[in-house]
Amino acid sequence: MTHSILTTTWECHGKGIQFVKENMESIVSQTYRPIQWIVSDHSKDSVIEDLLKSSDMKGVELIYSRYSENYGNAGHNWHNALKYATGDTLQYNCMDERFARPDAIKDALEFMNKTGAEWIACSQILDPYNTRYVPKWNPNIINQNTLSAFTAVILRSSLKDITLDPQFAYYLDSEWYYRIGKRAGPPAIFDSIVYIGRIHEFQMTASIVADGKRIPLEDSRLIAKHGNPLPRCD
Repeated sequence: MTHSILTTTWECHGKGIQFVKENMESIVSQTYRPIQWIVSDHSKDSVIEDLLKSSDMKGVELIYSRYSENYGNAGHNWHNALKYATGDTLQYNCMDERFARPDAIKDALEFMNKTGAEWIACSQILDPYNTRYVPKWNPNIINQNTLSAFTAVILRSSLKDITLDPQFAYYLDSEWYYRIGKRAGPPAIFDSIVYIGRIHEFQMTASIVADGKRIPLEDSRLIAKHGNPLPRCD
């Protein structure tokens, strides 16, 4: 059963190469195989590409794609990665995150198969606070994200047609979770630590909050798409 990891990358003010290197090392150290790692790179230089293509993937299938369209839009960048995904299970992945331990994917997929879940949400450690976060489902998930970032979620390929909506950034993940939940129901919660989520000044959430205008814009887009009041996912 092939597991596809879809990672979007960019320069990130000079931090991108460090983030990708740590992410890569955590992927190739996984005990689970086969893994297909798809990297859709928004970078304007070849630094990340050079790193990946010169590294020993240790049996991980690397698919690298330079994506120059819609620069700065993570949703479109992940759409590009999705075109290459052929795995039985899929995991969208942020480049500034990394897997917490070598058995992380193996244990998560064993849990997924044992429960028969169509999708699961996994626990994380928040860096640099070293605190544990266990995802929770709530009926207002469409704009109240209690599952956390994309790396938390693993889904079966039967759900891969439920794609991200690139008109959102702040609600990119939670609006997607809502649509998955409408079809498949709530995710099974895997409370063992799977990945490390990094909190830093350049992450997308921080830049959106600093903007001041983006969240009201996306609130209006959510209402335009889903109605007012926003629907619950019970």
